[in-house]
Amino acid sequence: MVTRACWTLVAILLVPLSLASSVHAVPVQVNSRAALGGNDSIDWGTLGVGGTELANPFVAASNGGISATVSQGGGLIFERLDQSAGWNGNFAPGAALIFIHQDINNNETKTVSLQFSTPVAGAGAQVQTNSPGEFGMTLKVFDSGNNLLGSFNQAGLSTATADNSAIFLGVRNDAANIDHVTYTVSTPHSLGFALNQVDLVNGQLTAIPEPGTILLVATSLTGLGIARWRRHVKR
Repeated sequence: MVTRACWTLVAILLVPLSLASSVHAVPVQVNSRAALGGNDSIDWGTLGVGGTELANPFVAASNGGISATVSQGGGLIFERLDQSAGWNGNFAPGAALIFIHQDINNNETKTVSLQFSTPVAGAGAQVQTNSPGEFGMTLKVFDSGNNLLGSFNQAGLSTATADNSAIFLGVRNDAANIDHVTYTVSTPHSLGFALNQVDLVNGQLTAIPEPGTILLVATSLTGLGIARWRRHVKR
């Protein structure tokens, strides 16, 4: 027979644990691969040697078996390039890249979309424009219903130093509900931009309760124990 004390314990535990499950329910921006903590990746080098032209859209597979449909507006092709051998930028030497072209006669902002075959809990890559100097990049994150989960901005500096200083722009979430992401360069004079390896968080993350939640559970259990001890003493 389930006692009233047991039901009280269940109720006390469910409230803080339900609060813990909602921790970080909204995607957060991350600015380094280490902060993203990816367990999967898309290596553009598997799509051919530097200089290879890629259809729009094209499909690339991650090491873990997730495929990404990569597309851009305007019907322009993509190009596979390598840092220091076709791309004179500030990625790490030899980094495999995809280049997103922009029509030289069109000043519209350029956007590339990555649609994942399976929703992920995080995604990110280093980015750089084709034009030297400062630039702005926007990352937008969507769920399978095309609902915007978040929009994140970061400023970067495009140089030719080949020193791995290209900015990293990514996002992660406790829930694996990121269906597709878009990168948009907001620098009018840019003729396009490049992405290097895309890191992914493949699978659901386990939410870690905040210290305050853990304290609440501990306090509740302690209070229940004291109450039961007092009832025992009165008998």
